[in-house]
Amino acid sequence: MSTSPLRLLVEGDRVLIAREAPTLRVVEVVIRAPETSSGPQRRIPLNLALVLDRSGSMYGEKLHYILNAAASLIETLGEEDHLAVVIFNHRVSVLSRCRPATKEYRRYLIETLGRIEAKDLTFLSEGWIKGYELLHEAHSPLRFPRILLFSDGLANIGDVHPRRLGIFARNAARFGASTSIFGVGRNVNEELLRRMADMGYGNFYFIEKPQDIPRFIAQELEHMANITARDVELALDIPNGVTVRVYGDWWFTQQDGRLRLFVGNLEAGRVQRLYLEIITPSATEATDLNLAFRVSARDRAGGVWMTHADLRFVYAAQSEVAAAPYNSGLLARFARYAHVHPYEKSPYHEQIIWKIPTRPMLPEKFLEYEIEVQERLGAISTRLTRDDIQRLRSRDLEL
Repeated sequence: MSTSPLRLLVEGDRVLIAREAPTLRVVEVVIRAPETSSGPQRRIPLNLALVLDRSGSMYGEKLHYILNAAASLIETLGEEDHLAVVIFNHRVSVLSRCRPATKEYRRYLIETLGRIEAKDLTFLSEGWIKGYELLHEAHSPLRFPRILLFSDGLANIGDVHPRRLGIFARNAARFGASTSIFGVGRNVNEELLRRMADMGYGNFYFIEKPQDIPRFIAQELEHMANITARDVELALDIPNGVTVRVYGDWWFTQQDGRLRLFVGNLEAGRVQRLYLEIITPSATEATDLNLAFRVSARDRAGGVWMTHADLRFVYAAQSEVAAAPYNSGLLARFARYAHVHPYEKSPYHEQIIWKIPTRPMLPEKFLEYEIEVQERLGAISTRLTRDDIQRLRSRDLEL
């Protein structure tokens, strides 16, 4: 394990917590990715899956835009990069599995893409799943994986719900493949595509005119080249009696007294803020409560970084807690964040656990959710069957 250049800062809105009753504290976790070293940088090789929509809604200008965008990206790749290409309408076709992007291979793909026609329905979920499957089977820690989806987002068969597709993308990112999306068309389903990109730890671009294409391709490649901390994960061992709530659409688990939250990949120098609500228990004899945070990540070469930070709360009488000053700057930042990324306020917290098999993922595996519905205080656990999931789908309920 190499010396960590990651920076971790943890603060609470107040230091004091009450002895007599449970206390709610807001905690801000700040993670800063390392800067790049001076001098020219050799970017990490890429492992890309291009997923192209060729359904009937893409006819004409929209198909022309995405094919130009795909060709522009293909031309920028080098032989150290690997590339797979998927096209879809109501059916999914694999133009090529992951292969080194040699000059001959790039020329073949560009010529093949030039013959694609737009027709039929839009099975977006299945096309995206196939892109994930191809990256999964070609995984290498020495290459940076990403799914690049080109579409207007007008899905009309398969999974079409933005939240569910976002969950797919979030879980794929947790297990090795983030998703960036290039949207096209005046009637683009921006809600669906942006949700997939945001929850998939990637970027969203809207191609409004042909001049946008080179700029967006350059931005996406620069983003991937500037990543200095990969697979960043926050962990917290939760003391007995403490309740932790996470704000935002992060992939996280709380099991066996441990919170694990997947942050994703961070560009050089980027500061990522996370917000938690901590409910501390009453305690008549204890003097303080310590929370031990740690962040792990991988560097460009696959080495592991680890850094730690502790947050100490001090028990006091309720009157002292009420009179103690707040960290007003922290609370202002939290209020802005919570307005956009609220905690789920329903009586139940749904946690979706997705287990990736060691063999290549089959599309039907995405239906095999394992859902634990837990009351906020952890009293109830129930398992939904495949039939339950299908009934939820038919009623168009958000998981």
